[in-house]
Amino acid sequence: MAAIGISFSEFDHRPIRINDLWCMHPHIQNIINLERMYVLHADKVRYGKLALHLRKLCLHRFKEEKPPSHAYIVEYNEVMNLIDPNSRLAFLDISTRSAFIGRLYIRLSPNSEAAIQFMLLSLAELKHTYADTSLLHMWMHNKDREYIQFGDYELNTGQGGPGIVPGLANAGVYNKPWRAGTVWGFLNKSSVAGQFFILTRDIPREVLTAAAYGMVEDGFPALEKLARYCDGGCDITDIFIKDCGMVLNTSLFQ
Repeated sequence: MAAIGISFSEFDHRPIRINDLWCMHPHIQNIINLERMYVLHADKVRYGKLALHLRKLCLHRFKEEKPPSHAYIVEYNEVMNLIDPNSRLAFLDISTRSAFIGRLYIRLSPNSEAAIQFMLLSLAELKHTYADTSLLHMWMHNKDREYIQFGDYELNTGQGGPGIVPGLANAGVYNKPWRAGTVWGFLNKSSVAGQFFILTRDIPREVLTAAAYGMVEDGFPALEKLARYCDGGCDITDIFIKDCGMVLNTSLFQ
């Protein structure tokens, strides 16, 4: 997009419009790079940080923490309109208590209630969130399938994390092949329907899962690093989702 002729003084107003992010003005780019831009939630209490990662504009989960006094604020509705319902992209930052493992980008299926739920929990839209939830199980040497399990936002034990969107098992398109990176859940068990699994290895035979609603699009090195970390035995509760959120569809600016 061509640069817009705007002076520095025009950006001194604390609320700015989402389109200003892409005017290519050095001042705006600097604000983003310094992570000084936030979105005020519709509840007027919580804020989500905007940050660039690998040329992706990421909206981090909403938290009840006020941004720095020098932060710039973007309107909630403008930002949420940039999450394309036909091409939602979530991110999860996986970490141990002492070291960052990596970021997973997960492309969510369109026409899926489970994908909507994953987005809501990634953003803490309804306050429940995947952030700070521990790794629940890790099957890395199973002949049938190898996968990891996260998402008990309620108890963090594997016994909780109910669905927050009604009718998960009866709505949406879920049939997907078992491929490395497939994301699925217990959609027909409401008490734990918020939990999710990520397949870490292809299943050789051609079978479908009726509970899949996403696919890891980027971040497989993080999955491999996670596997190596636990291969010799580890305390899996030391591994957790440090942060999460959604990627904004910047093509809508063009």
